[in-house]
Amino acid sequence: MIYGSLIGLRAIEKNDLNILREWRNNPEYRKYFREWKEITEIEQLNWFDEITRNKTNSIMFSMIDLHTKELIGCCGFNYLNWVTKS
Repeated sequence: MIYGSLIGLRAIEKNDLNILREWRNNPEYRKYFREWKEITEIEQLNWFDEITRNKTNSIMFSMIDLHTKELIGCCGFNYLNWVTKS
């Protein structure tokens, strides 16, 4: 876990997936996301398996409110290129 003064970042856990998919599929939220289409539970499980097995070009985090321990978001670094350091 990476601690700030109000929030913490930790690895995404399987029990985060339902709420993350809910947010992702909400049209009001989705208009701000890079991805434009809804995802299914199977698509999300495939994504989760990929980010937990293959940590070469993406590092993803769950954002946690440190006072309530509630999941408040998701963030990450994507398309990392370790050769060009970009």
